[in-house]
This record gives sequence, structure tokens and C-alpha cells, in this order.
Amino acid sequence: MNWGQNHLAQIAEETGGEFYGLGFGPPVSFAPYLAEISEHLAHQYVVMFLITPGKKAGFESIRFTTEVPNAEVVAAGKVYVTAGH
Repeated sequence: MNWGQNHLAQIAEETGGEFYGLGFGPPVSFAPYLAEISEHLAHQYVVMFLITPGKKAGFESIRFTTEVPNAEVVAAGKVYVTAGH
């Protein structure tokens, strides 16, 4: 079960998401998790960018930053880029 949660957390992080795990203890309230999700949805933005295709298709690392102090950026760390013609 621990490995499953670790893999789900890794997939969430690599795709720009977040993993909410309850662990192995007694059930907890969903209220804090739902409040955090609501906060993320209220402050989400769409970012578009252009990238030049390389000779081979594959994943390319990207990095987003902001000048807004204390802002948390949640984004995928890689994007799939098709091969150029």
C-alpha cells in the first residue's frame, strides 16, 4: 500500500498535480483537503508557450517561475514535444 501511494504521489507531481493521501491511521476529515482544492481552483491560470520541435520526439523539461512573492506554482516539470519535420 505504501508503494502504491508513493507512485501516485510521483505521478501527481510529474504531471503538475497534487497527491492527497490519508495515510494508514484512522479516518480523517475531508474538509481541509476540499478547502485546499477549492483554493487552488480559485487561483488557477492557463499558460501557453511555443517550443521548437527537435529531431526526435520526447519529453522536455520546463520550469515556471513568478515574480509574485510567496506564490506557489504547481505545474508539470516536463512536456511532450513532437519531432520536427
